[in-house]
Amino acid sequence: MGETYDPTFSLPRILCLHGGGTNASIFKIQCRKIAEDLKGEYRLVYVEAPFPSEAGPDVMQVFAKAGPFKRWLRFGPAHPAITAHKAVARLDQAIEAAMADDDDRGGCGAWTGLLGFSQGAKMCASLLYRQQNRATDAATVAADRASQFRFGRGGFFIDEGKWAKPDACVEDANNSYAWVEGSRVGGA
Repeated sequence: MGETYDPTFSLPRILCLHGGGTNASIFKIQCRKIAEDLKGEYRLVYVEAPFPSEAGPDVMQVFAKAGPFKRWLRFGPAHPAITAHKAVARLDQAIEAAMADDDDRGGCGAWTGLLGFSQGAKMCASLLYRQQNRATDAATVAADRASQFRFGRGGFFIDEGKWAKPDACVEDANNSYAWVEGSRVGGA
């Protein structure tokens, strides 16, 4: 808590998970419009994926010097194989570390949502799915009564053998949204 007081510390917090082949700093830049739209209502907390990666598609055109690049999931043959158990542990550690770091800096608002792009969106959906099917733990606490904004497509990653469509999810061909009742985000 050595930093100066920030008025956003008490705002509800949204965990932000970047796409594969980018990083949290790049995603923060990419989210500048939504961050501005949510300013004063939510605090966005960016999580760095745990696994090294080459740059994702089109990343080098704008962010060539913004590495190192990271990924949540194995998507290329050059990525080392890892057991599902170890992968999930590393993913949970990355999320828990970002949450703890924000707490240590003074963040005290409730963890109320997830925002992800591409691989990050898949992770958001997986966290919500996992939470629906088991008791809440530190890595899924942000999904509790969450507003989920998921940009991109892809199925669930964390499959524990029980498939059920998330209760609060409404999907279309391009995007999916699960909203907290009464949410003002998106003009509703």
